[in-house]
Amino acid sequence: MMWDAIASHIKAQVNWCCEFCDRTYIRPMESVVEFCDRIRTMDNPDECPVVADFRSFPRRWLMTVAP
Repeated sequence: MMWDAIASHIKAQVNWCCEFCDRTYIRPMESVVEFCDRIRTMDNPDECPVVADFRSFPRRWLMTVAP
């Protein structure tokens, strides 16, 4: 099995959440709007600090798997 398939399987098993910090990560084929709707903690996404962090630092929200 290729590493990409293994990593995708592992990410799906943990529901795209970090096992250490519990952060939710963006899923493949998920739009930015869908992701922001999923992670927001306030009614207004423009005021939500979690969404603001994603918009400022989107690479922080890409999940990786170490071999």
